Amino acid sequence: MSNSIQGTIPAEQLVVMSNRIRVWSGTVKISRESDLAAIKDELPPKNLASDGRWTLIESKHLAGLESVRKSIERDLKDEGFSYVGCGIAVTTEKCQRFLAALPNYEQDFNTALDDVCRNLSGLYQEMLDKAGTWKQALIDSQLTPQQVKDRCQFGMAVFRMASPDMDPDSVASQQYRNTVSEAFPALLDSVAKDAYRLLDTYRGKSRMLQSQLENIRKLVTKLKAFAFLDPRVGPATAGMQAVLANMPVTGVLNEVNASMCVAVLEQLVRPETIIQHGVGVIADVTSQRQSSNQAGLPFADAQDFLPPAFTAPSVVQPAKAGLLMGM
Repeated sequence: MSNSIQGTIPAEQLVVMSNRIRVWSGTVKISRESDLAAIKDELPPKNLASDGRWTLIESKHLAGLESVRKSIERDLKDEGFSYVGCGIAVTTEKCQRFLAALPNYEQDFNTALDDVCRNLSGLYQEMLDKAGTWKQALIDSQLTPQQVKDRCQFGMAVFRMASPDMDPDSVASQQYRNTVSEAFPALLDSVAKDAYRLLDTYRGKSRMLQSQLENIRKLVTKLKAFAFLDPRVGPATAGMQAVLANMPVTGVLNEVNASMCVAVLEQLVRPETIIQHGVGVIADVTSQRQSSNQAGLPFADAQDFLPPAFTAPSVVQPAKAGLLMGM
C-alpha cells in the first residue's frame, strides 16, 4: 500500500500507533480500614497522605512483561518518531509490517504472564520471608492468578489523524492544524537526536565498522520514508544516500570514508541544513525546468518534493509533547 493519499494534508498520511499494554505493578493498595485498623486513628488524613501499597512480588519478576512493551517501542521508533503524546508516527508500510509481527509480541507477553502466574506462590513467599510482623497483612492482600491476569492487558491503538470539525474556522479545527503542523518538526527532532547519539560514538575515530555505517543508512532511510511530510526532504536525503552508496560494502571503512559518513551525521544533527539543502536543490530544479523544459531529476521524481503552491514554514520548532486539541 502506498503512503500517498489524495486530498489529505501530509500529516494525515501518517499512521499513529500507541501500545495499550498494561502490566501489574506487583503491588496492591493498603487498606486503612483493614490493614492499618490498629493505628488508623493515628494516621494523617487521606487528603494529606496516602496509605501506600503492599509489595507482593518484586518488580524484577515482571521484567518479561515490561520487555515486550520496550521491544514494541524500539521496533516502532526504529522507523518512526514520537508524535501526539504517547503515540509513535510510522508509515503505512511500517504499520503493515508491524501488525504482521504483532501476534508474536502478544505470544511473548502471554508466555511471560503465564510464567508469573504459574510461579506466583513462590514469588509471594520471597516477600513473606522479608515481611516480619507484616507477614499476615501480605497474605491477606495476595491476588489469585486470575486476578493478576485481569490486571494485565495487551493491545495496540492504531489510527490516522483527521479533523473533528468541518468548519475550518472552528477552535477544534485550529487546534487540529496546530497538531498536524508539528509532525515535520517532530520528525526532524527525532532524527537529530538519533544522529547526535551516533555522532557522539563516532567522533574522533579514524575508522568505522560496517555495523556503524548501517546505522547511518537506517537513519537516512527513516528520514526519506517520511519525505511526503515536506518537499525538501526528498532531495536532501538523495544526496546523503548517494554518499553512503559509494561506501565499501565489506571491511572497515578507512579514515576518508569514515569522515564522509560523519559529515552525513553532522547534517542530520542540524535540521536546518536538511531544509537548506532541499531548498537549494528545488531551486536548481525549478531553474533547469524553466530553461530547458526538462522534468524531474535523475535521483527522485519531481512530485516527491515539488507539489504546487507549497509554502515553506519559516521556522522549525522542536516537537511539542501531547495532543493540543484536548478532546
